[in-house]
Amino acid sequence: MSAFGNPEPNGKGGEGPQTDTVATSRSSTPSSQTACSDGCSDRSVAPLSWSSRHFSCNLGSILHDPRKTKREITEFFTRTWGYDFVENASVPDCPDLPEVELRHFGKFLRRTVPHHTRFLENQKRFPDGLGRRDEPSDSLHPDSVLQMFFDPNFNLRHPDTFRKVISISKDSTQDRLGSYLDMVEGALARQISSRSKTFFGAMESHDRLQEDLRRTARTVHLLRGRMSLLNRSLTEGPLTVVRLARRRHNLFRLLEKLHLVSTVHQTQPTIQLHLANSDFVGALDLITTTQEVLLQELPGVLGFRHLSLQLAEIERAIDQMMHEEFRHSVTRELNRPLSEGTALLDQERFSALALGLVRLRRFKLLEVIREEAEVSVKAAVKQTVVEAVSSLDLSEHKETVSSLPDQMRCLEFSPWLSLLDKSVRNLAVILGRIKRLGAILVEGFQMAAGIVPSEDALEGCVVVAGTPFGRDAEMEAILAKDECAKLTSDWLDLLHVCCDLCHERLAKLVTARAKDGFLERLKSNDFVAVWRLAEQFSAESHALCGRTSSALKASLQTQLARFVNKFDSEKRAKMSLALDNERWRVADVSDDFQTLVDHIEQHGFDKPFDSAQRHKANPHVVVAGSSFLLVSATMTLLRTLVDYCQCVADMPVLAADLFARILELLKFFNSRTCQLILGAGAIQLLGLKSITAKHLALSSRSLEFVLVHFAPVRVYFSSKLPSGRENLLVRLDQQRADYENHVSELKRKLVSIMEEQLRIQLQSYEIKAPTPSLVFRVLSRDMVKFHEAIADILPSERVAEMVFRVHAAFEENLSGRLQTLRLVCDGGPQQGLVDQDVSYYVNQIRAIPSLSQAQLDVAELCRRRPSDGRAGMS
Repeated sequence: MSAFGNPEPNGKGGEGPQTDTVATSRSSTPSSQTACSDGCSDRSVAPLSWSSRHFSCNLGSILHDPRKTKREITEFFTRTWGYDFVENASVPDCPDLPEVELRHFGKFLRRTVPHHTRFLENQKRFPDGLGRRDEPSDSLHPDSVLQMFFDPNFNLRHPDTFRKVISISKDSTQDRLGSYLDMVEGALARQISSRSKTFFGAMESHDRLQEDLRRTARTVHLLRGRMSLLNRSLTEGPLTVVRLARRRHNLFRLLEKLHLVSTVHQTQPTIQLHLANSDFVGALDLITTTQEVLLQELPGVLGFRHLSLQLAEIERAIDQMMHEEFRHSVTRELNRPLSEGTALLDQERFSALALGLVRLRRFKLLEVIREEAEVSVKAAVKQTVVEAVSSLDLSEHKETVSSLPDQMRCLEFSPWLSLLDKSVRNLAVILGRIKRLGAILVEGFQMAAGIVPSEDALEGCVVVAGTPFGRDAEMEAILAKDECAKLTSDWLDLLHVCCDLCHERLAKLVTARAKDGFLERLKSNDFVAVWRLAEQFSAESHALCGRTSSALKASLQTQLARFVNKFDSEKRAKMSLALDNERWRVADVSDDFQTLVDHIEQHGFDKPFDSAQRHKANPHVVVAGSSFLLVSATMTLLRTLVDYCQCVADMPVLAADLFARILELLKFFNSRTCQLILGAGAIQLLGLKSITAKHLALSSRSLEFVLVHFAPVRVYFSSKLPSGRENLLVRLDQQRADYENHVSELKRKLVSIMEEQLRIQLQSYEIKAPTPSLVFRVLSRDMVKFHEAIADILPSERVAEMVFRVHAAFEENLSGRLQTLRLVCDGGPQQGLVDQDVSYYVNQIRAIPSLSQAQLDVAELCRRRPSDGRAGMS
């Protein structure tokens, strides 16, 4: 506050201007004091002007800063006002202004140094200042006053301060202090005169405020009087009516409490009546309702202080009794004679017990069914095995046969298959009974949750007709819908567990009988019978439970894998033995084999082959109008393929596995044939002197016969392979390409053998008598023998092609040899000898049908370039 009590504009009271004035007075020079005494001090002590620029920042610019995010602007209202209210960002240097260094002021400093030096010397000489010319000589400077008079804590009561003041002599110092006092009083007078208008305005505002307060007090007093009158005339009567109505209501509540006491008193006899009628749900509902009434409506009645404990004890007794009755009911239903079918005997009592347990939220009833189902399944399978082995004569095996599985392994296939069939039928009956029990349970779960039971309590399961719950019966919801859904899901899981248990027991029967390799030694038809029986039970269990169990199938898959491995190893061993013993001679074709080939050509591998059909014997195998001379190993391969396809027809699940094995067998036949013929392995293995053109031709024709049957195999397995295994057909195409490459390699080998033999013979040819020379006689004989070796085996068009290529190679080699011998075609003796040899060769090879028109001109051969490959055919 200022001297007159009005606030200063800068928000700090009167301390701001006073501090500024004192500071100005302290820092003023003597000339400034003189100015103040002359009437110019108003300007130095006047309050500072204030405007909006005195704020540290502009609020509008902060809230509309485009560089700030919304979050930063929101946080603005949670900060504390002060110097750090707004982030102080450093202002970068202006790129348009040059950087100013000290050297830029060198000229200025050199010019001002003498003046500054003279100024410093004057300060030392005149420490009090020179003063102004118009300043009076008797003016006082504040520095001449003792500093203790400017101390805010100046007090003459202090001994030290008083002692210093007394010690001052009555000289010029006291006069100066008096002058300074006059100056201060004059400044105060001017300050007061400048603030008088504000002071009187404040006083006027104070008077108006007091008048408003007096007028408000009179209005409040009048309002209170009117409110008191309204209270007496309007509210006291209605409040009395409300109080009487509340009393009447309390009396009615008391009467209701008395009725509740009377009803609770009759609770125990009513519970006994419900239990006598097997109404467990009604008894439990009555106990629960009574306990709720005791807890909520009658909590302080001393006569009923022990009733809650008695009801809890009755509830525990009912719980135990229902558990025992429920287990006994499940056991009785599952262990009845299996010949009675899947119908339930006492489903009404079972339903009442199930709903009562659900009412108590005792969900272990599913566990009870699981335990009893496990016992029932094991007992049914064991009883079936005992009945099957009871007719066996085990007197010879008393020492080795001690357990029931050992006795079962003494059964032959037919009795064991009957045992497996009966076990399947018995377990199907047990699963049907378990499913009917589950249908009643699920319907009870739905009714307990307040859901109207559907026609199907289980997925794919029709509810038993005449269930005791009643479709139209109303029942309080004691289960949440999600709990009902969970219990239904748990029941379905339990049904799946029971189904898996049945499959596991049957799998143990299969595994126990297969320990000595019994199933591996079965014929394919017998093994197919076991497999079909397993598929039948899998289909029945899937229809009952909605799920396919894998235990039995997995056990049979293991045995099936062993069966297939043994089947495949036998076929592969038979094929390997046939190839190792093959003499690579033309084999006799029986009429059964020709019939088999005709059947495959007409029907493929889909229909089974009837060996009773007969055809006339033929030395060749005819396929699609083409005759094939084969070796015995090729016929063995085709019969093996037929066996594989027949096995796939009996057990389609083996299609992918057996097809992969067929591919391996085809690959083995191809590679082994290549090793024996092209690799000359038959020379060491069978003692052949050499691999002749006939061997090569027979091998090529046998491979072509196999190639003919690739298409029926592909057609057959295209419809048998499961989805996702179509890549096996790509492997079959690769095998086909390998066979074709092998056939092409054999053709090239046939031609290359003759070409090499011709080249070697012609290298030793010399033009000399006698004619025909030995070389041409050998060449003519080799050409004729080559044609005779392949003519009966390969098709005529291929024979003509190969003979033509060999003849062309002969011309090429002969032309090169004549040029090496530098034969000059001038009609001389040497040309005559060559003409005679060539004429002999041409006459001999004309016996070959494809070379009947062959001609050779010696002069043309001499002129031919080595790169020419013309054949000289007319």
